[in-house]
Amino acid sequence: MTKAEIISRVFFPAKCPQCGKTLKINENFCLCCGSDEVKLSADCCEHCGKERELCSCGDKFSSELPHITGVFTYDGMIKNMLLSFKFSGRKNLYRYFGDCLAEKVAISYANTDFDYVTFVPSSNESIKERGYNPAQLIAERTAKKLFLPCEELLIKTKETQKQHHLKAQERMSNIKGSVRIAKSSDIQGKTILLCDDIKTTGATLRECSDILFKNGAKDVYCVTVAVTSNLNPFDLDKDIKNK
Repeated sequence: MTKAEIISRVFFPAKCPQCGKTLKINENFCLCCGSDEVKLSADCCEHCGKERELCSCGDKFSSELPHITGVFTYDGMIKNMLLSFKFSGRKNLYRYFGDCLAEKVAISYANTDFDYVTFVPSSNESIKERGYNPAQLIAERTAKKLFLPCEELLIKTKETQKQHHLKAQERMSNIKGSVRIAKSSDIQGKTILLCDDIKTTGATLRECSDILFKNGAKDVYCVTVAVTSNLNPFDLDKDIKNK
Protein backbone atom coordinates (compact mmCIF):
# COMPACT_ATOMS: atom_id res chain seq x y z
CA MET A 1 0.00 0.00 0.00
CA THR A 2 1.42 3.38 -1.00
CA LYS A 3 1.76 6.35 1.35
CA ALA A 4 -1.02 8.13 -0.52
CA GLU A 5 -3.33 5.14 -0.13
CA ILE A 6 -2.57 4.94 3.62
CA ILE A 7 -3.36 8.64 4.07
CA SER A 8 -6.55 8.20 2.05
CA ARG A 9 -7.59 5.26 4.26
CA VAL A 10 -7.05 7.39 7.40
CA PHE A 11 -9.37 10.18 6.22
CA PHE A 12 -11.71 8.02 4.13
CA PRO A 13 -11.88 4.59 5.80
CA ALA A 14 -12.69 1.71 3.48
CA LYS A 15 -15.72 -0.51 4.03
CA CYS A 16 -15.84 -4.29 4.01
CA PRO A 17 -17.25 -5.23 0.58
CA GLN A 18 -19.22 -8.06 2.15
CA CYS A 19 -20.94 -6.42 5.15
CA GLY A 20 -20.09 -2.73 4.94
CA LYS A 21 -18.26 -2.40 8.27
CA THR A 22 -15.37 0.05 8.53
CA LEU A 23 -12.00 -1.59 7.92
CA LYS A 24 -8.61 -1.08 9.45
CA ILE A 25 -5.95 0.39 7.18
CA ASN A 26 -4.43 -2.98 6.16
CA GLU A 27 -7.70 -4.94 5.85
CA ASN A 28 -9.66 -5.83 2.73
CA PHE A 29 -12.40 -7.69 4.64
CA CYS A 30 -13.53 -7.42 8.25
CA LEU A 31 -12.62 -10.20 10.68
CA CYS A 32 -16.21 -11.42 10.86
CA CYS A 33 -16.52 -11.96 7.12
CA GLY A 34 -13.00 -13.20 6.57
CA SER A 35 -12.17 -13.97 2.97
CA ASP A 36 -12.78 -17.36 1.38
CA GLU A 37 -12.46 -16.22 -2.21
CA VAL A 38 -10.45 -18.54 -4.44
CA LYS A 39 -8.27 -16.84 -7.02
CA LEU A 40 -7.59 -18.53 -10.32
CA SER A 41 -4.05 -19.77 -10.72
CA ALA A 42 -1.64 -18.00 -13.03
CA ASP A 43 -1.56 -21.09 -15.25
CA CYS A 44 -4.92 -20.75 -16.97
CA CYS A 45 -5.83 -21.23 -20.63
CA GLU A 46 -5.63 -17.85 -22.38
CA HIS A 47 -8.65 -18.72 -24.54
CA CYS A 48 -11.28 -20.03 -22.11
CA GLY A 49 -9.90 -18.54 -18.89
CA LYS A 50 -10.13 -21.80 -16.96
CA GLU A 51 -7.37 -23.67 -15.18
CA ARG A 52 -5.57 -26.10 -17.48
CA GLU A 53 -7.14 -29.27 -16.07
CA LEU A 54 -10.61 -27.78 -16.58
CA CYS A 55 -9.87 -26.18 -19.96
CA SER A 56 -12.89 -26.16 -22.27
CA CYS A 57 -11.17 -25.17 -25.50
CA GLY A 58 -12.39 -28.28 -27.24
CA ASP A 59 -15.59 -26.30 -27.70
CA LYS A 60 -15.60 -24.13 -30.81
CA PHE A 61 -17.40 -21.22 -29.15
CA SER A 62 -14.63 -20.92 -26.53
CA SER A 63 -11.56 -21.64 -28.64
CA GLU A 64 -12.30 -18.67 -30.87
CA LEU A 65 -11.95 -16.19 -28.02
CA PRO A 66 -8.68 -14.31 -28.55
CA HIS A 67 -7.66 -13.77 -24.88
CA ILE A 68 -9.53 -14.16 -21.62
CA THR A 69 -8.61 -14.10 -17.98
CA GLY A 70 -10.51 -13.94 -14.71
CA VAL A 71 -9.70 -13.16 -11.10
CA PHE A 72 -11.72 -15.65 -9.04
CA THR A 73 -13.51 -18.96 -9.36
CA TYR A 74 -17.27 -18.56 -9.16
CA ASP A 75 -17.75 -19.99 -5.69
CA GLY A 76 -18.06 -19.17 -1.98
CA MET A 77 -18.14 -15.55 -0.89
CA ILE A 78 -17.31 -14.19 -4.34
CA LYS A 79 -20.35 -15.94 -5.77
CA ASN A 80 -22.59 -14.42 -3.10
CA MET A 81 -21.05 -10.99 -3.59
CA LEU A 82 -21.59 -11.13 -7.35
CA LEU A 83 -25.21 -12.21 -6.90
CA SER A 84 -25.76 -9.36 -4.43
CA PHE A 85 -24.13 -6.94 -6.88
CA LYS A 86 -26.20 -8.10 -9.85
CA PHE A 87 -29.56 -8.83 -8.24
CA SER A 88 -29.78 -7.28 -4.76
CA GLY A 89 -28.77 -3.69 -5.37
CA ARG A 90 -25.27 -3.91 -3.83
CA LYS A 91 -24.02 -1.34 -6.33
CA ASN A 92 -21.10 -0.28 -4.13
CA LEU A 93 -19.32 -3.60 -4.78
CA TYR A 94 -18.18 -2.31 -8.16
CA ARG A 95 -15.22 -0.66 -6.45
CA TYR A 96 -13.89 -3.92 -5.05
CA PHE A 97 -14.47 -5.84 -8.28
CA GLY A 98 -12.96 -3.08 -10.42
CA ASP A 99 -9.87 -2.90 -8.22
CA CYS A 100 -9.45 -6.68 -8.51
CA LEU A 101 -9.74 -6.54 -12.29
CA ALA A 102 -7.25 -3.69 -12.56
CA GLU A 103 -4.70 -5.64 -10.52
CA LYS A 104 -5.24 -8.78 -12.63
CA VAL A 105 -4.85 -6.86 -15.90
CA ALA A 106 -1.70 -5.15 -14.66
CA ILE A 107 -0.18 -8.59 -13.98
CA SER A 108 -1.59 -10.76 -16.77
CA TYR A 109 -1.43 -8.19 -19.57
CA ALA A 110 1.55 -6.21 -18.31
CA ASN A 111 3.10 -5.89 -21.77
CA THR A 112 -0.10 -4.84 -23.52
CA ASP A 113 -0.86 -1.21 -24.33
CA PHE A 114 -4.62 -0.72 -24.26
CA ASP A 115 -6.36 2.12 -26.07
CA TYR A 116 -9.79 1.68 -24.48
CA VAL A 117 -11.59 -0.18 -21.74
CA THR A 118 -15.14 -1.20 -22.59
CA PHE A 119 -17.83 -3.52 -21.24
CA VAL A 120 -20.45 -6.07 -22.17
CA PRO A 121 -23.65 -4.10 -22.82
CA SER A 122 -26.96 -4.65 -21.04
CA SER A 123 -30.42 -4.24 -22.51
CA ASN A 124 -32.44 -1.13 -21.66
CA GLU A 125 -34.89 -3.38 -19.81
CA SER A 126 -32.16 -4.84 -17.59
CA ILE A 127 -30.68 -1.42 -16.84
CA LYS A 128 -34.11 -0.05 -15.99
CA GLU A 129 -34.80 -3.00 -13.69
CA ARG A 130 -31.44 -2.79 -11.87
CA GLY A 131 -30.73 0.89 -12.21
CA TYR A 132 -27.25 0.19 -13.60
CA ASN A 133 -25.19 -2.08 -15.82
CA PRO A 134 -22.89 -4.13 -13.54
CA ALA A 135 -20.27 -4.65 -16.24
CA GLN A 136 -20.16 -0.91 -16.99
CA LEU A 137 -19.55 0.04 -13.35
CA ILE A 138 -16.75 -2.52 -13.07
CA ALA A 139 -15.18 -1.37 -16.34
CA GLU A 140 -15.26 2.30 -15.34
CA ARG A 141 -13.54 1.52 -12.04
CA THR A 142 -10.98 -0.71 -13.77
CA ALA A 143 -10.22 2.01 -16.32
CA LYS A 144 -9.80 4.61 -13.60
CA LYS A 145 -7.30 2.43 -11.75
CA LEU A 146 -5.35 1.75 -14.96
CA PHE A 147 -5.46 5.40 -16.10
CA LEU A 148 -7.27 4.43 -19.29
CA PRO A 149 -10.37 5.84 -21.01
CA CYS A 150 -13.57 3.82 -20.62
CA GLU A 151 -15.85 3.99 -23.65
CA GLU A 152 -19.25 2.52 -24.45
CA LEU A 153 -18.21 0.78 -27.66
CA LEU A 154 -21.00 -1.80 -27.79
CA ILE A 155 -24.79 -1.54 -27.67
CA LYS A 156 -27.39 -4.24 -27.01
CA THR A 157 -29.84 -3.97 -29.90
CA LYS A 158 -32.53 -6.40 -28.80
CA GLU A 159 -33.83 -8.33 -25.86
CA THR A 160 -32.60 -11.91 -25.66
CA GLN A 161 -33.64 -14.90 -23.64
CA LYS A 162 -31.88 -15.07 -20.28
CA GLN A 163 -28.56 -16.82 -20.93
CA HIS A 164 -28.49 -18.76 -17.65
CA HIS A 165 -31.49 -20.85 -18.75
CA LEU A 166 -29.70 -22.05 -21.89
CA LYS A 167 -27.13 -24.69 -22.75
CA ALA A 168 -23.75 -23.74 -24.19
CA GLN A 169 -24.57 -23.89 -27.92
CA GLU A 170 -27.99 -22.32 -27.31
CA ARG A 171 -26.24 -19.35 -25.72
CA MET A 172 -24.31 -18.70 -28.91
CA SER A 173 -27.48 -18.72 -31.03
CA ASN A 174 -29.33 -16.60 -28.47
CA ILE A 175 -26.74 -13.83 -28.28
CA LYS A 176 -25.94 -13.80 -32.03
CA GLY A 177 -26.93 -10.53 -33.70
CA SER A 178 -27.97 -8.85 -30.45
CA VAL A 179 -24.92 -6.57 -30.15
CA ARG A 180 -23.66 -3.83 -32.47
CA ILE A 181 -20.89 -1.26 -32.41
CA ALA A 182 -21.78 2.20 -31.09
CA LYS A 183 -22.15 4.63 -34.01
CA SER A 184 -19.55 7.08 -32.73
CA SER A 185 -16.89 4.44 -32.07
CA ASP A 186 -13.62 4.60 -34.00
CA ILE A 187 -11.66 1.51 -33.01
CA GLN A 188 -9.65 0.95 -36.16
CA GLY A 189 -6.30 -0.51 -35.12
CA LYS A 190 -7.10 -0.19 -31.41
CA THR A 191 -6.41 -2.69 -28.62
CA ILE A 192 -9.48 -3.13 -26.41
CA LEU A 193 -9.95 -4.43 -22.86
CA LEU A 194 -13.45 -5.93 -22.55
CA CYS A 195 -14.83 -6.30 -19.01
CA ASP A 196 -17.65 -8.44 -17.62
CA ASP A 197 -18.67 -9.89 -14.26
CA ILE A 198 -19.05 -13.67 -14.77
CA LYS A 199 -17.69 -15.85 -17.57
CA THR A 200 -19.59 -19.11 -18.09
CA THR A 201 -19.42 -20.49 -21.64
CA GLY A 202 -17.82 -17.41 -23.18
CA ALA A 203 -20.68 -16.96 -25.66
CA THR A 204 -21.33 -13.31 -24.79
CA LEU A 205 -17.64 -12.39 -24.71
CA ARG A 206 -17.09 -14.08 -28.05
CA GLU A 207 -19.96 -12.21 -29.69
CA CYS A 208 -18.75 -8.88 -28.33
CA SER A 209 -15.18 -9.64 -29.40
CA ASP A 210 -16.35 -10.58 -32.90
CA ILE A 211 -18.17 -7.27 -33.29
CA LEU A 212 -15.10 -5.34 -32.15
CA PHE A 213 -12.85 -7.24 -34.57
CA LYS A 214 -15.27 -6.79 -37.47
CA ASN A 215 -15.17 -3.04 -36.87
CA GLY A 216 -11.41 -2.84 -37.05
CA ALA A 217 -10.06 -3.58 -33.57
CA LYS A 218 -6.46 -4.76 -33.65
CA ASP A 219 -6.86 -7.00 -30.60
CA VAL A 220 -9.37 -7.72 -27.85
CA TYR A 221 -8.56 -8.91 -24.33
CA CYS A 222 -11.35 -10.08 -22.02
CA VAL A 223 -11.27 -9.95 -18.23
CA THR A 224 -13.99 -11.03 -15.79
CA VAL A 225 -14.41 -11.01 -12.04
CA ALA A 226 -15.18 -14.74 -11.91
CA VAL A 227 -14.95 -17.80 -14.13
CA THR A 228 -17.26 -20.74 -13.54
CA SER A 229 -15.80 -24.18 -13.02
CA ASN A 230 -16.90 -27.51 -14.45
CA LEU A 231 -16.77 -28.73 -10.84
CA ASN A 232 -19.15 -25.97 -9.72
CA PRO A 233 -21.47 -25.28 -12.68
CA PHE A 234 -23.41 -22.05 -13.06
CA ASP A 235 -27.08 -22.39 -12.05
CA LEU A 236 -28.36 -18.88 -11.35
CA ASP A 237 -31.81 -19.82 -10.05
CA LYS A 238 -30.32 -22.32 -7.62
CA ASP A 239 -27.49 -19.94 -6.63
CA ILE A 240 -29.90 -17.11 -5.79
CA LYS A 241 -32.13 -19.47 -3.81
CA ASN A 242 -29.18 -20.78 -1.76
CA LYS A 243 -27.43 -17.44 -1.33
